[in-house]
This record gives sequence, C-alpha cells and structure tokens, in this order.
Amino acid sequence: MKKTIAAVAALAMLAACAQRPGKISATYVSPAIYDGYSCPQLLAERQVILVKVNEIAVDQANKAAGDAVAVGVGVLFSPAYLLLAAGSDKESELASLKGNYDAVTKAALNKKCITQAQIQQEEEAAKAAEKQRRREERRKAESPKI
Repeated sequence: MKKTIAAVAALAMLAACAQRPGKISATYVSPAIYDGYSCPQLLAERQVILVKVNEIAVDQANKAAGDAVAVGVGVLFSPAYLLLAAGSDKESELASLKGNYDAVTKAALNKKCITQAQIQQEEEAAKAAEKQRRREERRKAESPKI
C-alpha cells in the first residue's frame, strides 16, 4: 500500500515538472495582426520577439532543470518535492511569444521582406550557437573548481 501511494505521489510530482523550452509548442497567432507593418517594422519586431523568446527559453530551461533535480532528490528526501513549486514556469508566455514570432515571420514572408532561405540560415545558425553554448556549459561543469 505504501509503495502504491509513493508511486502515485512520484507520478504526480513528475507531471508538475516544467517542460523544456524545445518541447513547448507555439500558440496560434494570426499573421493578419501584422498586415499594417512595413518590412523594416516587421523585421525589427521579429528581432525583438526573438530576443524575448531566447530570454524566456533560458528561464524555462532553468526551471525544468531545477524541477528534474528536485524530483531526483525527492526520491531520497521527499520534502525536496516542495522545490517543484519554487520558481516561475514560463510555459504559457513562451508559447505565446513563439506564436507571435511565427506570425510576424509569416507576415514578413508574405510581404517578401525575408526569404525562406534566410529563415533556414537563421535557424541553422541558432542551432549551432545553442550547441556551442551547451558545450561550454558542460566544460564549465566538468572543469575542476579552484
């Protein structure tokens, strides 16, 4: 009986964990809200949204990592599950920003302010930068502390 209760409690705690930013889907936002924007305005808005997406994604990644640690520690020390409530989950904000980014990008494509090839290059550069950031984080974590 105790094992069943513990298993149910553990599953409930896992369900409460914050999602990783890459697993959060964009909410739909109509590109029509950007119809009145000029190309320079669309590109500027797209850049502003992208910076905010990146900021919130870092916060969300930190929350998800913290939740994963709390769940791991909670297996041995159950009060650690209380840490799951600590911090702010940015899932809905990130989904909304991703939706706006998609909408402004579609509007820019429709007005021919940007090409699909440019978008693809940007995405590849972002993936490479993220990969490099992760490598540097691993190196820092593995380097001896002085």
